[in-house]
Amino acid sequence: MWSGPSIRGGGITQSFFDDDGGGAQDLVDAIETWWTALLGAIVADNFVSVEPTVVILDEITGNLEGQVTTTVSGPLEGTGGSAPLPPAVQGLIRWFTPVVANNRLIRGHWFLPAMSEGNNESPGIPSSGVVAAVNAAAATLIGDADAHLVIWHRPKAPNDGSIGAVQSASMWGEWATLRSRRD
Repeated sequence: MWSGPSIRGGGITQSFFDDDGGGAQDLVDAIETWWTALLGAIVADNFVSVEPTVVILDEITGNLEGQVTTTVSGPLEGTGGSAPLPPAVQGLIRWFTPVVANNRLIRGHWFLPAMSEGNNESPGIPSSGVVAAVNAAAATLIGDADAHLVIWHRPKAPNDGSIGAVQSASMWGEWATLRSRRD
């Protein structure tokens, strides 16, 4: 969950994992490691808080099957020292899977709000440094043996949900704007 002056009205980044890795605490630890690696790119006074509750869903139906409460380290504060980019300007990490559902490859996107002006280079694109940092953090998350990141294809008809294991990721070489909940 996001909060801070560069994140108008707050926000949420949702992640999904399969149950073949470690336990719920391992998943939370992996997400906290991901965000901690990116704190230097996020403007100070903006926070990301990892939820301590891990919800368990049936991947096929989307039905709630339970939840587990974990321990989190608390809100993580950005440490970026330069001015913020406009709130509509965000980084974009693209997650890739080899899985096909409904004749389309299952892909995922996470938007990265509260980016600092120090991450911007001419002609108004993400700096090579922030792209490298995001890509390195993504590789670490994908390679975590205890947390298997997946993209969930939500069921559109009864019992047609599925997941695709994330195999690679990259930060887009342009700034992005989240225009709706489904972008």
